[in-house]
Amino acid sequence: MDRGEAQVAVLYGQPVFKVTATKLIKPSATFDAGERRLLAYLTDALNPTGTGRNVFFAYHLDLTLHAQALADVLANPAAASKSIAARADRRFFWNRVMAAPIMEAGGDTFALPMIVGSVGQLADVPAAAHGKAVSLTLTLIARRSADRAGTRHWRRGADTSGAVANFVETEQLVTLDGGRVVASYVQVRGSIPLLWSQIPNIKYKPTTRLLAAGSPTSAAFDTHFDALLAKYKGVSCVDLVNQTGSEGLLEAAFAGQAKRYASSRSAALTYTAFDFHKELGAANYARLTVLWGRLQPEFARYGQFMTGTQHNSRQEGVFRTNCVDCLDRTNVVQGLLARHALEALLAQLGVLGAGEELAAVLPRVEQQFKVLWADHGDDIARQYAGTGALKSGFTRTGKRTIGGLLDDGVKSMVRYYLNNFQDGHKQDALDLLSGAYKVKKDVKLTFQRQHSPLLPIVGSSDVVDSKPQRIDSTDNRELPWAPGKRTAWLSEADVDFFTGGGATEAADAAGPSPEAQAAVSKRLLLGSAATLALAAFAMVPTSALRLKPQKPLYFYLVQLLSAQAQLLQCGSLIEDAQWDSLRLILPRIRGSPTNAEAALFDVIALLDAPTAAKAEPLAAEFLEYLDAMDYNKYFDAMPTRTISGAQNAEFVKFSGAALKAAQGRLAAFLALVPQKALHAARQQVDAQEEAE
Repeated sequence: MDRGEAQVAVLYGQPVFKVTATKLIKPSATFDAGERRLLAYLTDALNPTGTGRNVFFAYHLDLTLHAQALADVLANPAAASKSIAARADRRFFWNRVMAAPIMEAGGDTFALPMIVGSVGQLADVPAAAHGKAVSLTLTLIARRSADRAGTRHWRRGADTSGAVANFVETEQLVTLDGGRVVASYVQVRGSIPLLWSQIPNIKYKPTTRLLAAGSPTSAAFDTHFDALLAKYKGVSCVDLVNQTGSEGLLEAAFAGQAKRYASSRSAALTYTAFDFHKELGAANYARLTVLWGRLQPEFARYGQFMTGTQHNSRQEGVFRTNCVDCLDRTNVVQGLLARHALEALLAQLGVLGAGEELAAVLPRVEQQFKVLWADHGDDIARQYAGTGALKSGFTRTGKRTIGGLLDDGVKSMVRYYLNNFQDGHKQDALDLLSGAYKVKKDVKLTFQRQHSPLLPIVGSSDVVDSKPQRIDSTDNRELPWAPGKRTAWLSEADVDFFTGGGATEAADAAGPSPEAQAAVSKRLLLGSAATLALAAFAMVPTSALRLKPQKPLYFYLVQLLSAQAQLLQCGSLIEDAQWDSLRLILPRIRGSPTNAEAALFDVIALLDAPTAAKAEPLAAEFLEYLDAMDYNKYFDAMPTRTISGAQNAEFVKFSGAALKAAQGRLAAFLALVPQKALHAARQQVDAQEEAE
């Protein structure tokens, strides 16, 4: 019988469990459609094989605290006397919203804090050299923040309260002599702490939208780092994004904010930019030594927490590493820092000599270390992006190989599908569990029909009502594609087969088993075929995929002129900060009944090729600026709370600028169409107004 738990580690003498089964107990009542939808989301959020995977807990130990924080709590009698739930780090208390009614009723001793992330352990690993021998237990813990929880493209950047997407604290815990000696090294990762977004839109790389520097961006940045410095004393940012293109815009903005903060608020924040892809290329990972040379001084200054030795110490700061997703490049660099932390510990214990490396002296320990870190990275990546980490082949073997590159290609394709076609449902489930979306008593839920992003390609008005509205914290973002009944083209088992971890490039001295080798060969064959198919599909012009419009040009121009008139109404709504009214009218411009989005692409399909080439970017920019008019939807950055007058003024300024840009793009688009058809459309609009 499955008890719903499986032991995965032992920490400080206490067993640590992973949740393997859950049961949602529902009252015997009749539920309406909205309530049934919420129950479906909640069921998925708690499903250990779905959205609720990798949940861990201990009955008599607080997993939300790293070793140094736990030692501080136990050294304080007032804090030590509190229940585990009352003293837990609320950032990583994953089930805090569900536990809140119990705790508010005074039953905090009955609340069991759980974390989401990863717990991996190598027990009793022998390490012997230079006449010294130790048996160490190496544990790797990832604690995912419940603030701004979500999936890869639905959660980017920061919100105005300073919380960032994909924020994870990683602790490397080494114990010796049955737990007498404890060494802890902590790192963190998190999305670039600016107000930016990449909403899924079927593109392989969705458009990056970044709010310009200043309030509220600066305020969110400051709040984020004020909190980190209060927790960790020092923070060294390691920014691995490209320094060109859309990533370059993010890097420049991050660097500017970090410089401002360090000069005006605290010099305890430092910033290092390292263009990972440019410096390392596809396989030249030996150049990681360049980055290590830059980070080494702060690494030595921060140190690591150690107790039970003659030279006890504290960790005085953390490295905050990020790339765009905070997954693949970040895993490589965090593994690098963790290896140096382990080498520093073993050197202090006399197992390694000065300047000696783990790989040269203790190759077996180093191999186990790499597999543990690769599994750790895969766990974090599956929660945020849906697949194991890219570049995990390097983490596992220390080598960048052709097999690893092909494996990355397969994972990238699976991520594309999941991020565009399944993550919206997952995001709704996480919003409900984390409290980002709050169910209001006696308020009936309604699900409004919206457009699908596939509409510009399909070009058919028959699918206008195919997608229900999302129900997250701002009540306005949408799933890319979600028919009334959820249909998953890829099951969890399919994803695990295509993107599984260790079997891909196992590097044990004994070599992979025949079964593992067969799985690797099959995955590479299927992945190569799928890569070629995707490349061939990408060569097909988008225009060739659209259906030919069935009505004359002026018919679609009438819809665009109607949209133009409605934009004038939006101006007064923005000036008066009537955000609720604006949120009602914008979807009606883009979708039914105006159908401006579909009309734009129908018009393009009826233009000659040179004119269509000029019109397409104008249409895309118009739709982006239309979205930007709703600050909430554009940045997904405002928690559900009352905003100040100063913030309202910022939102009015931003939305007004977006409105002006949208009007300009639409006017430029209409200037490209045959003026005879445009004149006929204007006459039609005038006739309709006179009739009304």
